[in-house]
Amino acid sequence: MVTRVRTVHERFPDEMRIIGQLLTDYGELEMSLMSCVQVVRDDLDGVIKAMFRPRGETQRIDIADGLGRSSYEKWGLGTEFAMAIDATRHALKIRNQYSHCVWQANVNELKFAALEELAFDNQPLSGLDDLAFREITLDLLTEQYAYFVYTDHLLRWVNYEGRALAKKITSANLLSKPKPLAQPYLCVP
Repeated sequence: MVTRVRTVHERFPDEMRIIGQLLTDYGELEMSLMSCVQVVRDDLDGVIKAMFRPRGETQRIDIADGLGRSSYEKWGLGTEFAMAIDATRHALKIRNQYSHCVWQANVNELKFAALEELAFDNQPLSGLDDLAFREITLDLLTEQYAYFVYTDHLLRWVNYEGRALAKKITSANLLSKPKPLAQPYLCVP
């Protein structure tokens, strides 16, 4: 059974706050990625138009990867740029699962299900009982948000490190290189 939105927010306000942050902050990651690419291309107008004219976040990541990878490899930052691309892709998976879902809230358990999964099933639907609900916890949501913060830090570090190596800025990169962070689960395993 699907739970009404108001009930979910009343029972799980901390979880809903983090989910709201994940949904809205993903756009900031796209901006950090765009900035990372425009630094090596020296063409803000062209990079914004190439990345944001097409609809779809996966396409934007693919375009950014294509526009930026060879320059970052030339500067010896190919591995770090690839890590930033991979982190952005995982952040997108986290965000997308909450973008078009329905909620089920029991007393101590919050679950979500994606309606899109049913749309791609070739079997006739008899009802919403076929939805595969996945559990999410406050701890896991906190890990997912920490991964967003890590992704943004990595993108900004690559951006500034690239600027420093290309001598576009006179000072050294003031950001510390973030330690790799394991990708969090999308739901409770």
